[in-house]
Amino acid sequence: KVLGFTLDRSGRWALVMPLYELGSLSHPRPGALVTRSALPRILHCVATALQHVHDAGYIHGDVKESNVLLHMDRHAGPDKVLCGVLADFGSIQRIDAPRKLARVGTSVFRDPRVRSGDYGREIDVYAFGCVLAGTAVRVVHTDASLQSQLGELAERCKASAWQQRPEAFGLMLELAQIVNQQPLRGGHVRPGAGIDGLVALAEQMARNRSRLSSTGSELHAVMAPPPLPRPL
Repeated sequence: KVLGFTLDRSGRWALVMPLYELGSLSHPRPGALVTRSALPRILHCVATALQHVHDAGYIHGDVKESNVLLHMDRHAGPDKVLCGVLADFGSIQRIDAPRKLARVGTSVFRDPRVRSGDYGREIDVYAFGCVLAGTAVRVVHTDASLQSQLGELAERCKASAWQQRPEAFGLMLELAQIVNQQPLRGGHVRPGAGIDGLVALAEQMARNRSRLSSTGSELHAVMAPPPLPRPL
């Protein structure tokens, strides 16, 4: 969520976003227990954010675990759930930019295609695959089935033939299915309406894709207009 824009002390424009006090996926703070049941929803949140960014005509450029901030969704009823927020848009670029940065992102999450300068949204999918692979090993090593699901998805995201990589929209749908398989607190199975709601949201987002223009104002389709900037 973007609250607006402001100027930092050096005079550069900066995004104003809410403070998320539970740390990140790489360094969660006390109160943010990233369990095997919480992880798929966090990853689904990231895939949804990527889909927004890509449909708006941009490449994030630095998807990694430390750029996934954590917060508790207090609108999820009695079973509050841990969610992820994609942050750090300092490397964002237009997908259709004639010249791309030859060095973008963080080394261990960087698609080798970046070196050529000829790339698009697929580098975000590659980086997301690295996040999937790392968290699958670290968080869900005791759940062979979930680890296999996330590992297989990670391999497809990192495919050397970049044309075969899934798009963020497809990742969002696949992770929604995995979310629905995870038990809620106390072992209760998540009701089927949960996945119906996620799929309905995905279908609405798909319809919105056709309404996005290429005029450079696409981000207005995914966020409210910012307030007037205020110096820090």
